[in-house]
Amino acid sequence: MNKIKITSGIAFLGLFKSNPGSPVSEAQIYLETEPGKKLIAFQQTGEAGGATFSHLDKGVYKIYLEIPKQKDTLQEKSESATANFLVGYHSKKMLLFFQNPLGNFLVKFTDVEKLAESNITPMHETEGAELKARIAICKLEVTGSYGKLALKLSALSEKKFQKQIKKYEKDAEMALISTM
Repeated sequence: MNKIKITSGIAFLGLFKSNPGSPVSEAQIYLETEPGKKLIAFQQTGEAGGATFSHLDKGVYKIYLEIPKQKDTLQEKSESATANFLVGYHSKKMLLFFQNPLGNFLVKFTDVEKLAESNITPMHETEGAELKARIAICKLEVTGSYGKLALKLSALSEKKFQKQIKKYEKDAEMALISTM
């Protein structure tokens, strides 16, 4: 069962075209204001790994994730989500790749409405040093009333992750950040 807690605005779960990975269910997704960190909406991904935030007011927001441990991940008992990471973002295709000890992931953004320059600023900021740290994956600015953003979270194997990064790494629309 999907849980939705809304403190402002409206949020809906949605289904989207498939990604090259497996949907991540039971990930916690938080939409918070920036600055101030006021919780606007919370969702837990269902079997399809998707979520939609709609009817967003004008302002700047961050999306935070808490991802359940994936099987066959890089994570060892002593490592946390704050350890080494790799982030890649393809601005034209709106694909966010990130790799950390929790696993290899792809976030596909779709159905974007009323975002400043129709874009998202990728990031990888963690809160807490626990194995289940919250990760800020992006910042976005809504330019008017009724902004909207849909996303689908997928887990990738190491091989698929590297293949996707290689596919886009020389593309001018792709930015990579790494501490690995």
